[in-house]
Amino acid sequence: MKPSESPGASSLGGGRTRSQKNVAPTFVNMDQRATTNHLWLTSLCLLLLTVTASAQQTKTKYFYNGKKNLEYQVNAQGVPNGPGKEWDIDGRLVETGTYKNGDKDGVWTAYFRSGCSGVQSVTTYGANGGPSLGGTILGSTSEKVLSYKSYDCDGGKIVPVTTATWSSTTKAFAVIKYYPSGTPKEKFQAKDMFGMTVASGKYELYWPNAKVGCTGVFSGVKEEGMWKWFDEHGILSNQVTYATGFPVDSMAVHDGMTIQTHIDTATWVFHSCRTDTAGTYCIDEVPRVAPAKGTRPSLYNVRMIREEGKSVEGKLNWWKEYAEDGKLKAGEAYYPSGARMWKVVLHASLPSEVAFLNFNEDGTLATCNVLMGNASQDFPATEYQAKWPNAPVN
Repeated sequence: MKPSESPGASSLGGGRTRSQKNVAPTFVNMDQRATTNHLWLTSLCLLLLTVTASAQQTKTKYFYNGKKNLEYQVNAQGVPNGPGKEWDIDGRLVETGTYKNGDKDGVWTAYFRSGCSGVQSVTTYGANGGPSLGGTILGSTSEKVLSYKSYDCDGGKIVPVTTATWSSTTKAFAVIKYYPSGTPKEKFQAKDMFGMTVASGKYELYWPNAKVGCTGVFSGVKEEGMWKWFDEHGILSNQVTYATGFPVDSMAVHDGMTIQTHIDTATWVFHSCRTDTAGTYCIDEVPRVAPAKGTRPSLYNVRMIREEGKSVEGKLNWWKEYAEDGKLKAGEAYYPSGARMWKVVLHASLPSEVAFLNFNEDGTLATCNVLMGNASQDFPATEYQAKWPNAPVN
């Protein structure tokens, strides 16, 4: 043993003693580090998923026969939030879509339950939409409809029925209704989708060949201004001017004859004239002159009342209609309560085919005035009914 050597030790390169084993130096392996990080991230994701799952749950409701009725996700507060589905009692899918904080949100699709297999309606919801289509399966009432499309099942074929888009400017839905062929049938504005209440705005009706059949404007759900009607060839056939829903002027064209009518809303007197190749014939106002019998041209330029009436505080007070020979053809009058006061009855069993029936306010028949040639005669109710048992009373 060399003096410089210690017992049990040897000087190996780098000062290693004999008692130390020949072990390779330790280095950090990059693959191992990546694996460690991956496991850590996976554990974190699983933890987050576990927390999320505890907050977001799926609720399922069933029919009495054990089949699913509803399935939807709820948040930690139990409010629907996420995908939702509804089935009917026979297991057919009824509707699918997504909830957001309790309300339907985005696109919801409804499906046919019989006749056709496919989409029956598509409704898009959003915060800036209009009134709801009518509540949801979960009773929410704050949903806003942005757009709506509906379809019908016509002999196994799905055809369009209605499209509607909410306008934030007009505060109404722009509605289009369709023929089964897919061409538009009506275009108008509606305040709500469920009742399709017509709002102020333009109205258009179309023939199946896409020609315009009618145009007009609603104001406060009443007709206002001039409305026009056209035949299927686009030729004007009728036009009426309205004032808050009541017609005051009209012009009709039929087989080359033009009929013009003006209505005095204060007294409800209808002034009407018609024009054709023979001239102009007016049914207007007194004097009530009977037209000469015989030739047709003698009817022209005769002036008489066609219809007349009166309203009190928005309720009809009385109304009469006359034949072209000036004779009263029909009419009724009313008590302020709305009960009928008198009525004109036409029947062949009567001497002049016409009688005035007078009623008590309780609706019972009081007296009857019957035209007897150029005069008239009053009869008690019992005598009238005995003389002309076949003549109508009501």
